[in-house]
Amino acid sequence: MPKTTALADEIINGFLRNTAVTLPATVFVALFTASPGVAGSVANEVAAGVGYARASAAFGASSSGFTSNTGVISFGPDTTTNWGTLTHFGLCKAGTRGVADLMYFAALTASQVVSIGQSGSFAIGALTVTEA
Repeated sequence: MPKTTALADEIINGFLRNTAVTLPATVFVALFTASPGVAGSVANEVAAGVGYARASAAFGASSSGFTSNTGVISFGPDTTTNWGTLTHFGLCKAGTRGVADLMYFAALTASQVVSIGQSGSFAIGALTVTEA
């Protein structure tokens, strides 16, 4: 899973320059209609006011540079308008939509359309983070 340059800089500076690394108390999952890229742009995060909010997520202990979510991650339901075609997700430090604090991102296995009355979720183990 790619990390943003902001996270890469924080890790490098933490290890090589002994600067503080800000660890989130809770990790949040954000949904996007286009790739946020390594710059970590949140411009294509699902719009506000449609029943969408970032969802908190818990991850297991890393083993061999790999971890995955330990509980179901749920979004929605969509209340007023379609969310668009979802293509990417990201892991963020804050639960507030639109805050530019993206750490990791990846494409969904298949794009999804969330329409009025629908909701979305990730099953246990569906989101994986790997450090190579």
